[in-house]
Amino acid sequence: MFNLFRKKVTVAKRSDNNNNLNKKQDVKESIETIKLITLLDLIKHGDEINLNIKNEDAYEQGAPLAKCRILKLEGVSIKFSEWAEWTVTIDIHDNDNTFTVYKEKFKIDWDKETVAYAYKHSNRDIEVEWDHEGDWCEYISSTIHELKEKLDKHREDAERQAKLEKERQHELKVKMDKEQKEYFNQVFKNKR
Repeated sequence: MFNLFRKKVTVAKRSDNNNNLNKKQDVKESIETIKLITLLDLIKHGDEINLNIKNEDAYEQGAPLAKCRILKLEGVSIKFSEWAEWTVTIDIHDNDNTFTVYKEKFKIDWDKETVAYAYKHSNRDIEVEWDHEGDWCEYISSTIHELKEKLDKHREDAERQAKLEKERQHELKVKMDKEQKEYFNQVFKNKR
């Protein structure tokens, strides 16, 4: 079992009078940021690599009303929920205890896979800005990046397989055409 609260590795130690502030800066520098578009990609396509994604979409009389998807990891859940507007929530869990460490509202286009702030204007990639920081930040960040790499590798493999299959089909067609050509050449030779 992976320990959610494992020891964190810092970038470098500084020797100043304000040691606690420096330690906090070192820790912040060592944690990779998480882009919201990455989370959306994992929530939407994670089933391709067998991620535990719970679909809690709501329907009214068979018509889609709202989307809700939850990516469940060990000790962590990431929820994309659409009710009037999209909310992205990251919770950490231990037994029956839950603590929300990130929650923000966004404008998300599910089909075009775009993410924008609901109430802010920004053209930069939107990243998770933790509401509460702790040892879980490094765990969640590294886990998300590993899963994204796995998903990207899966896509590359699928693309490579599709390309090989297309080449194989082309070679098979060329072979069949050649055999047909030889057959009909023989048929027409025999008729003359």
